[in-house]
Amino acid sequence: MISFRFESDSKKINAKLAMLASSQIPFAASKALNQTAVELKDFNRIQMMRRFDKPVKYTLNAFMVERSNKRRLSAAVRRKDKPAGKHYLEIQATGGPRPRKGVEKMMEQRIAYGGILRAVIPTGKGGSSTRAGNINMGEVNRAMAGLGSSYSSSAYTRNRQRAAESKRNLQKRPSQYFVAEPSDGKSKTGGIYKRSAGGKKVTKVFHFLDSSPQYTKRLPFKSYMTKQAKLSFPKNLKREMRAALRTAKFR
Repeated sequence: MISFRFESDSKKINAKLAMLASSQIPFAASKALNQTAVELKDFNRIQMMRRFDKPVKYTLNAFMVERSNKRRLSAAVRRKDKPAGKHYLEIQATGGPRPRKGVEKMMEQRIAYGGILRAVIPTGKGGSSTRAGNINMGEVNRAMAGLGSSYSSSAYTRNRQRAAESKRNLQKRPSQYFVAEPSDGKSKTGGIYKRSAGGKKVTKVFHFLDSSPQYTKRLPFKSYMTKQAKLSFPKNLKREMRAALRTAKFR
């Protein structure tokens, strides 16, 4: 018969375990928070791809991760700061009227238009919109130059003149732009029209609206991110705690 007898100082062991916990738990918790934040950033990107129609890279990359450390157990996923003004994604999270764009304020001030001009929408024709459906600022510049607005940059105008002089193409006149107000028979909104070089074709390139577009709540960021965090963080914390205890040195 073989018997074993162990003697130990429970107070000393408990003290060492407490020290081990105090050193490893914050480290594990910080790693779990950071991993959760990265997963949530990716999850939010997927949500934007599902909820928006062909979102551009600027939209998909609009969020960043603020990382945690063992002295500051706090990680976050937030929107990147916009250089000026409110971020356009705010209205997607809350719903309501879209804030006015700079191009809309500029047109209201510098275009002779008898109606109310609160918003400008591209028609999608005549190069008025980008592939993502946004206003094509190149076409805005051409239209403003064609309308004789002071907004058109002198450099842009000079480049147009130099190109015309170098080509010496006098047979083909440049497209002509004009502004029209709403008419019951043809258009319910006013806007900017473009007449082709030959004068045979007239295309409306921008709609003028008398009120701001209303957006529905398409990106309830806080609700779905909180729900996903409650699923992701406990799993990450368990995994990091196991790894921390496995690699810890108990002396």
